[in-house]
Parts: sequence; C-alpha cells; structure tokens
Amino acid sequence: MLSSLNELISNGWIGTSERGETVSRLKTNYLIDLILTTLFFAVAGTGLVMYFLIPSGIPRGRYVVYMGLTKANWIWIHSRAGISIVFLIVAHLILHSQWIIRTTKSFCRKENKNTICERNTVTDKVR
Repeated sequence: MLSSLNELISNGWIGTSERGETVSRLKTNYLIDLILTTLFFAVAGTGLVMYFLIPSGIPRGRYVVYMGLTKANWIWIHSRAGISIVFLIVAHLILHSQWIIRTTKSFCRKENKNTICERNTVTDKVR
C-alpha cells in the first residue's frame, strides 16, 4: 500500500496544485471532462450517421452494414455512450458541488444589488 502511494506521488498523481487542490482531484476532473467530450462526439457522430445514412424503421436497414456496422451496432454504441454521459455528468456535478454551492451563495448575497436572485424580471428593464 505504501509503495503504491509513493508511486502515485512520484508520478505526479498526488500532490498540491497552486490553488491548493490535490493534483489527483484535478486529474480526475480532467479525465472526466476528457471522457465526457469524447462521449459527446460519439453520441453526436452516431446520431448524425443514424439520422442521415441509416433508413428509419425496423424492416428497412436492419441487417445492412453502414461503415462496417449494422443498424443495431450503431444504436448500441449511441445508447451506451448516452447512458455513460449521464453517469459522468452526475459524477462531474458531485465533484464540483462545493463550487456550485459557493457560486450560488455569492450570487444571492444581500449586499449585491444586481444579482440574479433579487432581480424582478417584470419591472427591470434590460440594458
């Protein structure tokens, strides 16, 4: 256990950043953001392929191969990537929950006159 901890420290996975956050947390955030971006492009790409290239409906295009994959494979990739995005967004929100709370509190402070929380949209004019 201690040797693996020393290995993580020496490889830069555990430490402190300039802002005081642990490096492992920063790398976890980066990794989640990188995977989310990749999955977004996977969902967008498969969605575009299914919308523009694969015929809709079950009988049409069921066993036809499009770019090496059947319609069922395209749907499977699209669905699994979309489900993975949901789980990673929940993890992302959990990791950033303290920031979300602090930022929301700073917007809703009483001493700030032009905050989002105190704004009356009916009477305020947009400048």
